[in-house]
Parts: sequence; structure tokens; C-alpha cells
Amino acid sequence: MSWPPDGRQILINYWSRPDAYRGQIGWVSSTGGDIHPITRDANRYDGVTSSADGRTLATVQTKITNNLYLLPGAGSQSPQAEPLSSQGGNFVGVNWRDVNWTADGKLLASDGPRLWTIDVGGKSATQLFGDPNTSIGWLTTCGNRYLIFNWAFRESTSLSSIWRANADGSGPVELTSGKRDLHPVCSQDQKWVFYYDASAQGIKRVLLDGSGKPEALPRNGDFQGFIVWANMEMSTDGGSLAYVVEVVNRETQEGTRKIALLSLESPTSPRLLDANSHISGGVKFTPDRKAIAYPIRENGVDNVWVQPLDGSAGHQITSFKSDQIASFHWSPDGKRIAVLRVHSESNVVLIQETKP
Repeated sequence: MSWPPDGRQILINYWSRPDAYRGQIGWVSSTGGDIHPITRDANRYDGVTSSADGRTLATVQTKITNNLYLLPGAGSQSPQAEPLSSQGGNFVGVNWRDVNWTADGKLLASDGPRLWTIDVGGKSATQLFGDPNTSIGWLTTCGNRYLIFNWAFRESTSLSSIWRANADGSGPVELTSGKRDLHPVCSQDQKWVFYYDASAQGIKRVLLDGSGKPEALPRNGDFQGFIVWANMEMSTDGGSLAYVVEVVNRETQEGTRKIALLSLESPTSPRLLDANSHISGGVKFTPDRKAIAYPIRENGVDNVWVQPLDGSAGHQITSFKSDQIASFHWSPDGKRIAVLRVHSESNVVLIQETKP
């Protein structure tokens, strides 16, 4: 926030629904009231200040483009990769928000308000459903029958809950009704959906069939830390969940990020694994389930790192030279990796008052 010279308004950065990832600039009267937008576009704005005469604003404008890539299942050491949008199809120009795979090997993707499937050749996309005033994300599947996802800002609310839909997108059913329920994952027996309740800062589960109320998993009061990225992954045997935590040293109060493997038979004491110090996102099991994979960030660039569970040395399986990784998922047969990469360009811009 900042004050313009006359002191009658307060300049602010704010997030609007449903696009809560691209902050805009607005003003609020010094006596209170509604936000009055100054910018209304697809860019993100960080910080805002006014010139001495109050007629020019300075801010940092960031243009964000998300592109979807398909790589071989073993990764690729080539720094060059072409996004799916470059191959044509009816989704050129779509800015993807999240990606995963359907049980039959199609890509499952969200551009925010809409949910799509994309054929494996990347030539065409089919919209399953959508709502322009909402945001759909954290996509996953539950067997061959269901899609599981987070659906936010429905019916003009600020709530974010977990939903289930049939594989063709029909019959959506709300499974939770929390304020910020995120990162769902289905149990191997397709009975439960586990998710992260960001408001309560804990992991919960709810029955897939929609009956019953959500249940919180018990916590260990001795655990000194918190969940950083709750992009959870279920183990092959369905016995444990993997996610990223930050463990806080009692004496120094310094935090170290580690990988937590939470046994569902004894959910109060997760097993903690050391992680690459550059870890920058959530974890996935590799197709053979012998390793954990996650993005690492060095000099502002993300690549996928694979860390064997037997304690042997990890290694990098991509060689990107730019951009960050928003998410990545192996196909059901393990032959491909879908990688969603974020490209951003930032500039200081001046916004000037227009003459009447």
C-alpha cells in the first residue's frame, strides 16, 4: 500500500476473483469502502507508488505465460523443448494453470476457469466443463471413473473446496466445504480423498462417495515444523503420503526443507528424508516407485531432480536453461512427462493519468 500526495486515497495491490494469481492495482478511499480498480488486465503488478503531483504511478509489471511440454519418461538433457501450443490445435494461446493425466493416457489440464482433456498427440483439446467466474486446479484422478480437483470461487464466494466428477466431466459433486481445501490425492482403494486444509494447516481425508464429514489426521505434538508444499503423492501400496515440510531447529529457529513420508497406519510420525537444498516444489514418485522427484531451482531456473529412496545419489533429468516449473506428472505408462513451465518477464512501468 502507499499514499498518493493528497492523502484522500490509498493505493493498493490486490487479488481479484477468480484470477487470484495476478495482482492488480486499485485504490480505496481513506475513509474506507470498496476497491476501485486502476488496472484490469492479464498481467501481474507488484508494488505501487505515486509521483509528487499524483498523476503518475510506478509499479513492476510482470507478464506471465504458462506453457505445457511433453518429455520422454526418462527426462531429457536437451535444453531445447517445444511447447504443445507450437504444434497447433484448438488451444493455441491458452495459458494453462495445471496439468495431469487421465487414466486412459490423455492429458488433463486446466486454464483456470475451464477443465480440458488433450489427446496424446497434442493436436486437439476437448473442454469438459467450466465456469468463467471460478478457478479449477490441483487435478488428479481416482481410478478410471473419477476426476478429483480443487474448485475455487464458486457462486461469488472466496471458498476453495475439493470436488469429484465423472471421467467425462459430468456429475460434479462437492466433497468438502472448507475455506481453503487444496492438493487432493486419491487412496489406492479409491475409498478416500486426502487433501490439505490450508486454514487448519493440516492433512484431512474425506470419503470419495461423498458420505460423511472430513476427518483430520492426527498430529505429532513434538514435530517442530510445518508443511511447505502439500502437493501430496500416494505410494504404490497406498500405505503412505509424500509431501514437503520445513523442519525448524529448536535452538536456532532456522528451517530446513525435507521430504515427509507419512505412514497412514501411524500418521503422527512421518519419516523425514533429506532433500536437495534447492528444492522448489512438491514431490512425485517416479514410475518405478523407487525414487522421489521434485523441481530444484538454481539461478532462477527450475529442473526436475530424482532422488532414490535407497539413499543413493540423486541426479537431474532435465536441462532447462530458463523458466520455472509449476507442476509435472508422469503418464500412467511412465513413457512421458507432462511439464508445466512458467515464463515471466518483469519491467518497471509508469501509469499516467489520462486527460479528461
